[in-house]
Amino acid sequence: AWIAKQQWNDSYEAEFAQWVEHLFSKKASTLAACLKNPATNTLYSEEDKNRSIYSDCADLPFMLRAYFSYKKKLPFSFTSSISGGRYTNGNTPGNRRSFLNYASFSKLANAITNNIHSGFFRFFWTMEKTDTYLATISRDSVVPGVVYYDPNGHVLVVSKVEADGTVWFVDGHPDNSLTSKRFGEYLSRASCSQGGGFRRWRHQEADSNGKFSLSSNQASKFYDAGKSQCQSKYKVDGFDLNYHQWVKRML
Repeated sequence: AWIAKQQWNDSYEAEFAQWVEHLFSKKASTLAACLKNPATNTLYSEEDKNRSIYSDCADLPFMLRAYFSYKKKLPFSFTSSISGGRYTNGNTPGNRRSFLNYASFSKLANAITNNIHSGFFRFFWTMEKTDTYLATISRDSVVPGVVYYDPNGHVLVVSKVEADGTVWFVDGHPDNSLTSKRFGEYLSRASCSQGGGFRRWRHQEADSNGKFSLSSNQASKFYDAGKSQCQSKYKVDGFDLNYHQWVKRML
């Protein structure tokens, strides 16, 4: 679908976060509408003028990552199958496909639409070789582009984090529409056995032969090794907090 000329690094991760925040800085009805707007899409080019793209909640994070990779000529691969479903326990990642398997970005985007569902985020918190991993909660970690997985079957993408710790999401829907939502107690985190909470993209590299390698949990910069997102209660500065209060306090 494209020629990868660069590798992902911290600089591209920061640029990705900035791009996502700017992309959703103005209200738009669909992802396609966002991508067609040169005022918000800093990666816009003429080919985006007639771009047609479908994205529900689970597709949206992958679409954003794939589109940015395409425009920046970065490698991109994704889990194309899993053992398990949207609400099963013990899910494991299966096959992996990449930009090398498709003739165009549009064909890759269609594959994401046809394969990805919310179960692709439903993994035991220590599972390796997944596209995303359970993240620590800090201002450096929770940035635009990071995913929030609700084990009740919903996926959202962080679009902005305000100075007071308020997290805003962009939310995709089955009718292809987008809405904006604020982090709150309506969102479930469930247990770490289901991988719920804030999840970051795993670092991946491709060699000259097209073989992909994904960073391990321990090698991932913001991996929640202390299982902090899995606690039943929190105490900060003498205050007893629930999960949602704790997240805002930490941010």
